[in-house]
Amino acid sequence: MIDACHRIGRKGSEKDRPRGIIVKFVRRTDRDALMNKRRERKKDFSTRHLGLNTDIPIFVNDSLSPSRRRLFALARQQKKDKGYKYLWLRNGNILMRQHDGGEIIEIRTQ
Repeated sequence: MIDACHRIGRKGSEKDRPRGIIVKFVRRTDRDALMNKRRERKKDFSTRHLGLNTDIPIFVNDSLSPSRRRLFALARQQKKDKGYKYLWLRNGNILMRQHDGGEIIEIRTQ
């Protein structure tokens, strides 16, 4: 169940793309269910996966504070530089893994 939602960005600022939407869920389980659906579908997640009749692609991302967003960008660069295979977010935590079955490393600081 959704507690609150609103659009971000200025109206008409990006003509070819709709403005993003911030959603706050009442329960963490609802948020987790949506994120799990997104994870299952990877590249083709759309409105039909949410039970709607349309098939419009949607993009779902975790909301990060500015400092966590910068840390995630740095981790993304490290992934590229050091040849790590996986980098992902789970419950606001930044996680990295070098190869399949390898140790999961939590990135907390620079």
